[in-house]
Amino acid sequence: MKLLHFQKAAAAERETERIKTQLASANQNLQQAEEMKSAPDMEQAIDILKRSSLEVELAAKEKEVSLRSFSFKYYVLKSL
Repeated sequence: MKLLHFQKAAAAERETERIKTQLASANQNLQQAEEMKSAPDMEQAIDILKRSSLEVELAAKEKEVSLRSFSFKYYVLKSL
């Protein structure tokens, strides 16, 4: 029974993280659009896009590390 609750909690946590990531991406896209409106030239707009891409990549890596950590904790708790 505890395992079922743990699995449901883990699924809810993953879904929450997925939604947070989507929200962050949407907010970032909105901010990026605002910055591009005020960008005086194409080079600055390209710099904004590059920075945004790196931030998205970093967020994906952080999520991957978090999920691996969670999986490891689950494995340890399961083996107890």
